Amino acid sequence: MVEKKEITQGGYFGVTDTLFSDNNLDDATAVETCEVGYISKEALIAVIVQIDRIEEGSKRKPLRRSSTLYEGVVNLENLKKHRILGVGTFGKVWLVTNGDSKEAYALKIQQKRNLIQHSQVEGVLREMNVMAKLDHPFVLKLVNVYQNSEQVLLLVKLIQGGELYGIMKRAKRNIIPETDAKFYASGILEGLSYMHSYNILYRDLKPEVRNFQ
Repeated sequence: MVEKKEITQGGYFGVTDTLFSDNNLDDATAVETCEVGYISKEALIAVIVQIDRIEEGSKRKPLRRSSTLYEGVVNLENLKKHRILGVGTFGKVWLVTNGDSKEAYALKIQQKRNLIQHSQVEGVLREMNVMAKLDHPFVLKLVNVYQNSEQVLLLVKLIQGGELYGIMKRAKRNIIPETDAKFYASGILEGLSYMHSYNILYRDLKPEVRNFQ
């Protein structure tokens, strides 16, 4: 018996059949005026290349907090500040180095008073919990979290190269070469796909941030 389901705006069908077998797509009946599109198996393979990644994504294990986070991997007392990398509404981001290993990091320092005044406490806690669970080459890696009576501090991997916005502004006529655009777009796509596979939605993607390498 063929299973029936109602598909609303943005829905899809036939993906499994298209990718993993030679079966025809399921039949669909439109109950109202709508626009539909068709993506062939060849087109999907041309973009994704490794089809098995999709199948593996559906079998991912639940995310778990990194076992190394919050366990003093990098002690706050060993961090040496060098210069400010950026300034935001709730704090500053410093370039720091670990006195033990000399490895460079970015230290995001947020003032608790500002977070409370702007009702951002829940958002910061959610940000820390999500980042602590993510581990991907194209997603900013959270190393450790600290706090004192006045501040919340997030230590993250240092991503050099600046923001995509700056690269675009320095390019001739503000247009970056097509090969460069493909490189940046593919990195962003991989990072977003990784988060989406865990039902995590990133809503602040813009050239002015450096959350992606």
